[in-house]
Amino acid sequence: TETGMNKNDILGGGYQYAQNARNADFAGVTGNMRFFAKLAKVSGADVSEIAASAGAMKSQNEGLDSASMQAMLRKAYAMTGAGTMGFKQAAGMLGAFGSTRAYFSQDEGKSQIELMAAGQIVGPEGIGEAPTFVKALAAETFMANRKWRKKHGGKDLVHVDQNGQFESLKQLTSDVLRGTGGNISEIGEMYGRRGVPFFAEVHKSYMEGAKTGGVEGGIKSAMANFDKVAGADMSSGTLDKLFESTMQQPIEKLSAAFEKLKGAVADELSPWIDRLADKLPSLIESVGPVVSALIAFAA
Repeated sequence: TETGMNKNDILGGGYQYAQNARNADFAGVTGNMRFFAKLAKVSGADVSEIAASAGAMKSQNEGLDSASMQAMLRKAYAMTGAGTMGFKQAAGMLGAFGSTRAYFSQDEGKSQIELMAAGQIVGPEGIGEAPTFVKALAAETFMANRKWRKKHGGKDLVHVDQNGQFESLKQLTSDVLRGTGGNISEIGEMYGRRGVPFFAEVHKSYMEGAKTGGVEGGIKSAMANFDKVAGADMSSGTLDKLFESTMQQPIEKLSAAFEKLKGAVADELSPWIDRLADKLPSLIESVGPVVSALIAFAA
């Protein structure tokens, strides 16, 4: 009730988390729902979308405990200030962004963060399609490598390790820019329709640095812009302050008070409702003849 949110909405969020997390993770429901509700209240996002994405992220990365999960979601919220999508738009996509983390050899949590940042960067190319663009990057890079090898004596455009993985999304991006010299037309020939949008956005910051620093200057500029988004962060204390500020608004105070009142009334009525439920069968027997008489009279 402290969030002023309807209890059924919060319970619905818990259900969404359990449905999307591997093995249901009911412990995660109890450990995270208060946080999901606070984040929803601060951001204006749907608590069910936040919880569903969190469940998917947990399924992707079993190492995410409650503290790590909350830190990653705070980071995702902070990214909206440096990226192109608001959290209301991004909240339901977070799990989808991280779905290709297995293509990268670095820590899964780092890959999830980089992929979320990529979603923020590619947003202007089509917010609704952002998860599709991000998920396509790894698969289309393998395709680009095949094309590149045919043209360049068997040499890959992007380095792949012995396990068939890229090191990171940043490494993938740098290799593409370096190999093509930042030529967006050539990148377009190597990648398909879904892979190009990310590079179209990255190319903007690349060109800023390439004007004075050439290819390496362009890569440095592109990586700096990427790090600006991926490095955005928010502490638990900052979120708490934002929540407190939000709850000081008159409409939120009224909402919280109303939810507390509903809870108190429900607690008081609960015993009486139980008793009424027990007596309903006999009550129906008594009311039945009266209803029949009224029907007969009306006829």
